[in-house]
Amino acid sequence: ARLEYDLAEKEFEKNLELLKIYNQNTDNVDISRPFSVISPIAGEIVRNEIMTGQFLRTDAEPLITVANLSKVRIVANVKERDLYAIVPDDEVEIITESMPDRPVKGRIVYISDIMNEQTRSLEVYVECSNPDKILKSGMFVTVNFRHMLKDVFVIPSEAVYQDSDRSYLFLQSGEGTFIRREVRVQSVGNGELLVHSGLNEGNIIVTDGGIYLR
Repeated sequence: ARLEYDLAEKEFEKNLELLKIYNQNTDNVDISRPFSVISPIAGEIVRNEIMTGQFLRTDAEPLITVANLSKVRIVANVKERDLYAIVPDDEVEIITESMPDRPVKGRIVYISDIMNEQTRSLEVYVECSNPDKILKSGMFVTVNFRHMLKDVFVIPSEAVYQDSDRSYLFLQSGEGTFIRREVRVQSVGNGELLVHSGLNEGNIIVTDGGIYLR
């Protein structure tokens, strides 16, 4: 009997501590009456799995989820070849399928350092205000990265050659004549290079057979 009493007392004390988590006054508890559970954060209920008369166990999974959707975080999966356009703290535009004519502005807050080997993409985290509740938890959206690089060109990687620590390619300068031009490039995957300097709009480059011009 003593053992049963001690176990019951410990269970009682544990339940009192649980009530404190829900901001309940444990000095005046009436288990015959329902009590209100106060959320620790301001927000709204986005998931409710409770049914009337349901028996709840202390080790049960969470039954109610409260979220503050006035500010949300979006995870965008950006392909390796598009990473050149991702700049920390840059402004982005979020488009939803339900309201494509009402884009939401956001800001890049974090760029993951881990590449997904299957999809060849990185996770880019975007935060944005959501006062009109256009964005919902679990929603799929399109993120437009608005950082634009001027005078940047994407070319096949086989058009570029290495000379020590320098990269160069060949431009057509006239009928049957070519010149060597040093360029600054960045790999974007899929056999393509991003050219940051050394090319101008309208330049004709040699993409095949340039090795014979070296």
